Amino acid sequence: MAFKKPILFTQGDSDSVCPIQILEDRLKNLPSNKISFKKIKEALHEPFCGSTRGQFLTHLNHWIAHELG
Repeated sequence: MAFKKPILFTQGDSDSVCPIQILEDRLKNLPSNKISFKKIKEALHEPFCGSTRGQFLTHLNHWIAHELG
């Protein structure tokens, strides 16, 4: 199965709700043709909130420009 549209997964490396290893393991089972993954350093479950918001938005904007142009 190949994805037609690009998909971005983000995960905080300090997420206590869903440990990052769970997502990393699941991503290994998906075709990687359109999948991007960004681990946000020191981010919790919602990397777009709090002190990591700027880092998250910077990466998101770069990803949008690159993938969706």
